[in-house]
Amino acid sequence: MTRLPDMGYNVRDATLGNGLMTTAPTDLVLEMLRAIRGDLGHLKTDMVEVKERLGLLEAGQASISRRIDRLGGDVEHANRRLGLADVTA
Repeated sequence: MTRLPDMGYNVRDATLGNGLMTTAPTDLVLEMLRAIRGDLGHLKTDMVEVKERLGLLEAGQASISRRIDRLGGDVEHANRRLGLADVTA
């Protein structure tokens, strides 16, 4: 006998003697689709949280980058005022 995975559903029992299908397979599919829909809802919620956290990380990284650029400008200004040669040129 063939069984569907993890459901223990007997495929032979799904047909009546006249070959017509019962509602059991339809109910099974609907139950599985509802479970998938629920899981998808949880994934959407999780993705919103991940995107928010990623946005915060990107903003923090941009802030650090601006600070580093500003420090570089301050060092160049100090070197000019002290009359030091630019060693990177």
